[in-house]
Amino acid sequence: MSVAFASDVVGASPTSSPHSSTPDFPEEDPTREALDKWIDAWDAYAATNGYAPMLQGRDPPSVIQFTERDLTLIPALPPDAGASAIAAREALRAQVIHDNSIKSKQRADTLCDHRHRFALLLIVHLRPRAGLRLQRLLSAHIVSGTVGASDALYDGIAMYLELRALRAARMTKPQRDAVRRALADMEQSPLADGCSVQAFSSRARQPLHARHQSVSRPTVRRICALRVHRRADAARSPSSWHVSVDGKRRRLFLSGALLLDVDNAGAVELSRDLKSCQRSRLHVERRYLKVRELAAAKVVDVRFVPTADNVADAFTKVMADSKAFLRHIQRCMNFS
Repeated sequence: MSVAFASDVVGASPTSSPHSSTPDFPEEDPTREALDKWIDAWDAYAATNGYAPMLQGRDPPSVIQFTERDLTLIPALPPDAGASAIAAREALRAQVIHDNSIKSKQRADTLCDHRHRFALLLIVHLRPRAGLRLQRLLSAHIVSGTVGASDALYDGIAMYLELRALRAARMTKPQRDAVRRALADMEQSPLADGCSVQAFSSRARQPLHARHQSVSRPTVRRICALRVHRRADAARSPSSWHVSVDGKRRRLFLSGALLLDVDNAGAVELSRDLKSCQRSRLHVERRYLKVRELAAAKVVDVRFVPTADNVADAFTKVMADSKAFLRHIQRCMNFS
């Protein structure tokens, strides 16, 4: 699907419905029952419109017509075949190879379009602001070099799978509250105060996995990571450690120090150099100084994780190719 089509769908109206039968997301602060009803409606829609196999890591029915022909099924020639028969068989084999290459490209394009359309439907229906966010992402990068249109197209599927996985795991009340507020606040939010952290997580109660990026323009990229962004924000600003839940101010679901996994060995060592916490901000980079202050206050516990083992990489690079996309789906659906 072209970018122009996506812009037309979202740009027509922030609240317009691209398909009359798609379920609308419950407004404002939905209850557990409302979330379950919405997910069930999307399950039925996905099954009715052929999207369910894709979400389970299988090909949708629409790509069956692009099945490639097996070259081994071409009949073999007898030993006494003439030159004309050999030439005819080679011509047939060349034609099959040519047709298979065309079908392979058509199949890849169909799968890409299939995912894009379903993601757009989900994004536009989650919240009007999410649709406007997609429109901005398609027109230009919000943060140069960190967010692209192709990333945004998969946000809807990621959130849908996230809700499916959380419901299957029987969400606790803090988890449900976090999901509801993540859905209600889908705007892209750069991390401020010099914290160069990019956070990703697949479950609400997992530790915060982070990776140091550009000092000046850090950002959290995925809708499904907004809960983790809130935890990073809580670690950055003590005033935001409390959120409103059912009209009461309660502590965020943090037990003990917030575990911060980074693949920057230097940042870990600096965070443990507590004597330097008294140094001037002119002598120490703000992001390292802030981490040291939080480590000294037992708010965060910094731990080194090799880049290859960093969970952040799984979500940073998961959409790079189709195989990684399928592995991401299976992981979210607890198939692996």
